[in-house]
Amino acid sequence: MPSVRGVRATRADRAHGRPHTAPPCHRNGPAPLTPDRLADAILEHIDARPGGRTVSPSDVAKTLAAQAGTPDDWRAWLKPVGAAARGLAASGRIALYRKGKPVDDPATAKGVLRLGPPPEGPTTA
Repeated sequence: MPSVRGVRATRADRAHGRPHTAPPCHRNGPAPLTPDRLADAILEHIDARPGGRTVSPSDVAKTLAAQAGTPDDWRAWLKPVGAAARGLAASGRIALYRKGKPVDDPATAKGVLRLGPPPEGPTTA
């Protein structure tokens, strides 16, 4: 019985001759996006917040998933959004925040992070 990416068919599936298949959105991960589109989505979310407030990476992921037509699969977008955010933070276009304070090294930041403008001022596209 074939399995999909480590997901095994149940006994009931095998008994009825139904192979277990994951939904299309889980077969190969999220639809590919260019790094520029990911960066633009992050910057749009940050610029839309008044007063330099931060945004959650999950908000960006949910928007991208909805645009891709798979709103329930937003968790698959978290890693690409996080990678793009780390790149933007390394270039100084945004800042990563943990507990309300800017993170010194985006590459080694762990835990719950938020995305926001750098402490010096607003983002520029």
